[in-house]
Formats: sequence, C-alpha cells, structure tokens
Amino acid sequence: MKKDKTLDSLFEIVDEHKIYEFAKSYAYKDEKFAEQLKKKFQKQLPSAKNAPTKAEMLKAIDRCFGHEMSRPSFDRYHNWEPEWLDWESVGKDLMRVIRQTQILAETGHAELALDVVLALLDRVGNEYQEEWDCGRDDMDWEDLHIDEMTDVIRTVFDSGEISKERQLKVCDKLEQMDRLDAFEDSDFYTIIEETREALLTVDERIVSFKCHFEEAVSDYAKESAAVELWDYLIDHNRNAEAVAFYTKNKNIHRLRTKYIDWLIEHNKLSDALFVLEEGIQQAREWPGLQLNWEECKLEVYEKMSDKDKIVNQNKKLFLKSRDTMKYYKNLRQLIDSKEWPDELRTLLGKKDFGRSAISHLAEIYASEKWYDELFNLMKKAECDLLSGLERYAKHFDADQQQTLVARLEPELRRVAEHQMGRENYKELVARLKRLQKCCPAGKQLSNQLVSDFRVKYRNRPAMIDELSKYK
Repeated sequence: MKKDKTLDSLFEIVDEHKIYEFAKSYAYKDEKFAEQLKKKFQKQLPSAKNAPTKAEMLKAIDRCFGHEMSRPSFDRYHNWEPEWLDWESVGKDLMRVIRQTQILAETGHAELALDVVLALLDRVGNEYQEEWDCGRDDMDWEDLHIDEMTDVIRTVFDSGEISKERQLKVCDKLEQMDRLDAFEDSDFYTIIEETREALLTVDERIVSFKCHFEEAVSDYAKESAAVELWDYLIDHNRNAEAVAFYTKNKNIHRLRTKYIDWLIEHNKLSDALFVLEEGIQQAREWPGLQLNWEECKLEVYEKMSDKDKIVNQNKKLFLKSRDTMKYYKNLRQLIDSKEWPDELRTLLGKKDFGRSAISHLAEIYASEKWYDELFNLMKKAECDLLSGLERYAKHFDADQQQTLVARLEPELRRVAEHQMGRENYKELVARLKRLQKCCPAGKQLSNQLVSDFRVKYRNRPAMIDELSKYK
C-alpha cells in the first residue's frame, strides 16, 4: 500500500466520527468497498465458532476508563490534584464494548456476554459513585449507556442459555447495584420483577419477599419491603397470609394503612375503625399521620351513614386540620340552620387559627355575613392586611375602610425609607397600586404617599423612575 501523507494528516486531524460516518455511508453505496471491509475486519466480529476470551473483554473494559480530565484539587494548599474521568470519551469506548457484547449474546455466547455486561455495570457504577461522592455533579447520565447494557441483559435472559439459578443471582446483583447513584434512573427493577415472576412459583416469590423484609436495615427499606410483600399476597389472593403478616408487623405505619384500605374495600368497617383507632393511639409522635387516619375515620363513618359520628368527626377535623374551609363547608350542610350559628361560634372559640386568621377566619366571617366580627378581626390583623382589604373592603362603610387603610400607612412609609434598591421599589409601587384599587380611602392614601415619596426621595433616581409608573 502506497504511503499517503495527506491521508495520514487527515486521520490525525479530522474527527474520527466524521470519517466513520463517511466510511459507513460509502460502504453501503459501494459493494466492492463493502466486501473489502468485510474481508479485512470480519474476523474481529464474534461468531458462533469464534469469540474473544473473558480476559480479553475485561482488558477492553479497562481501556474504556483510560480517559481522564484534570480538575483543581479540593485544597489549594494540597499538592495532589485528583483526576476526573472524561465520561464523554469513556462513553464512546463503552458503546463499542457494549455492541460487541450484544453480538456475543446473539451468537451463542450468552454466558460470556453476561459476565462482560455485569463487569461493565460494576465498573461504571463504582467509578461514577466515587466521583459523585467526591462532589462531582456534571456527569451526563447518557454517557453511561445503562439502557444499552440493560438491553444486553434482556437479550441474554431471552436466549435460553442461562440457568434459572444464574438469572436469579443476577437479579440479586442488580438489586444491590440499583442502590448506586449511577443506576438511579435504570430499568433494573423491571428486569428483576419480570425475571422473578417468570422463574419463581408464587410460594418461592413469597419466601423471597420475606427474605428481603428480614434483611432490610433502614426503617424506610423495612416499610417498602413490607408493603411489597403485602401487595403481592393480596394480588395472589393470599388474604389470610397477608392479614397474619400485618398482625405480626402492625407497628409499620404504611402496612397499617394498606390493611385499613383493604378492610374498607371489603366493607369490614367495624374492623377498620378498630385498626384506625389503635393506629391513632400509637402514632402520637406523628401528628400528620394521626390526621390522615382521622380523615380515614370520616370516610368510614360516611360509608356507614352514621350522621352523628359524621358530624362529630367533621368537628374534630375542623379543629385539627389545616383544611379548615373544607370541614366548615361540610358542617354548614350537615347541621340544622337554626342551630348552626351557635354551633359555629362554639367551634370558632376552640379553634386556634394562628397566622391563618386573616384568611380562613375572615373567609368564614364573610360567608356568614358577620361583618362586624370581620372588621374587628382585620383591625387586629398582624399580617397580610392589604390582601384582606382587597377581598373584604366592599363589606365595610367609608369610616371602617378609612380605619383599616390608616393601619397600612406606617408600614408603607417604613418600607420606602429603609428598603432600598430597584427590586424593592418595584414591590413598593406594586403594593401602592393594589391599595389604590381597594377602596376610595386606599386610593387617597396611595396617591398621597406617591406625592410625598417623590419629594422626600428625589435623590433616589431608581425610586423616582419606578414611581413614574404609578398611575
């Protein structure tokens, strides 16, 4: 072959992927060129009779991780500068090994392909995790080619060459790998579930779920394993076993919730109430969970059509829940209109609205047309008075509007004096515009404040510019 300096320079300078794309398109067009390529390189492709050794494939994996990019050390006084992997270059080499592994899986070398893809996943997961733990967060998940490796595993499992025992061991391995950050978005769970479902009997699956439950270390893992086992038992009509499992592990809150839902679904309402009450007593340290179960009790009472208990439970939830208006509306429909005003006043006397008074309590007063109570509430309001005025000023006479508007003046003047910067000025003007639209007294005050600010703060060009947008 004649030496060609121009070609040598091209191969050194031009992007290899552009040359590859050109050669690929040319090979499909020119039969002679395609035949020459096959004759030259076909022996390198795995086939039924020919395959690389496992050692050769592992060396190919090692070569994939030879691309490093320097980065600053953590400590400027530290002499050693660690190296990050150049994952884009690593990913390109990984893809070549993955394609070769896919061909191995399709040409009768499933065991070797499985060994290689597991080694790939193990290496990718550990390298990625090490850099992630050291603070690197700029890796592109697409460069890892996890989906392509997952496809190889599917091909291997579908080949029929891998024993049941080996497939189950691989599932255990994938389950361990799935905890690494590199595999957070992987499809391992689907492969694991599909494989176990296909290979194990129902009894074997139950034993497997129980083992996972017993081996779980953290509370979250324990709860997740318990819920998975419960769902599997119920899906396979093993109701008695599911109930027995719950009875032994009723301290697991998510499992109790599952059991309660099952009881309600099967119309075992008295049992559901007993389990709910027991859970509420045990969950004293988790008020949010207690509240969820109190809401569930209301659902049970509604199914039982027990009006007295429905009313009492709505009262309890009105006092405890943040969804005040929901239970206010429920009670308003449930309680006789003659008794309602006294009942409501009693409930309001017990309810601690906290900082939500200007919203929830004010909305209740407005709904009941208790405008004197609404006015007195807004006179005492410590926050969000402007929003209250926007919603309720129409219910007050001119003197009452003037009283409430006057409460806003000191705060607006303080903001103008102390909160500087264009963004603060924009916010101030926005509040003045809102006040202007509330009521005549609000319009008068906002106009007066704008006039005063234009004179007092004439040396603040940004404020004057924003005030010019007030109209």
